[in-house]
Amino acid sequence: RASCCSWAMFLKVSFVALSVAAMAIVLSRLNKKRGKLALKSTKLLETIREMTSSRAPIFLLEQSRIHGPVFKLSTLSWNPVIVVTDPHVARLVLEGSKHIRAGEKTELYTKFLFVTAGVPTVFTKMTYTEGHGDWYSARKEMAPSFSIRNLAKKMPVLQSKLEDLFQVLREHAQSGRPLDPAKLMVDFTLDFILAAMLGIDFRTLQAPPAAKPTPPAGRVPPDKPL
Repeated sequence: RASCCSWAMFLKVSFVALSVAAMAIVLSRLNKKRGKLALKSTKLLETIREMTSSRAPIFLLEQSRIHGPVFKLSTLSWNPVIVVTDPHVARLVLEGSKHIRAGEKTELYTKFLFVTAGVPTVFTKMTYTEGHGDWYSARKEMAPSFSIRNLAKKMPVLQSKLEDLFQVLREHAQSGRPLDPAKLMVDFTLDFILAAMLGIDFRTLQAPPAAKPTPPAGRVPPDKPL
């Protein structure tokens, strides 16, 4: 009798497992027919290590070159994190169009409403779409940061970072090493934003290390024993 019960339980578990597998196959085929893209994902451990370091912007740039302009960022969260690096797609997601609804902001931003006593701000509004004044209100709230007067105050910071950028370009020209313009502009933008907004000189811009001179033929370098 015990053997019969165990076999019955085994058959039930097997039936449930096969049903779940069949349902997963059917859903995956339906998603393909609907035109949903199977986004490529980053590696979890590598993502955690890089996104918690100063290389976070460069890591996203590298992943966009590997996986394309839209990819999934592996995190310790149930909700998927989709990264969009194409400016046209990003604007479509934020603003929407006549045929596509704008994407809603994550609930993480709405949790900051207690800071402003429940008053929505540019960071807590759910959409950037026209309607309810969201997009135009957001532009108005951000406008003072980009006024002529405030930008003029940051010109010395910009000049300093431009000098660092030109120094890196000169070092690359003298050494003949290959240059990655995308990484260079990410480093420059990160340095300028941190210095202008927070007063932190992060110094992400770095010149390439100087190449060691090649010793003449027949001579042993001084750092190597005979």
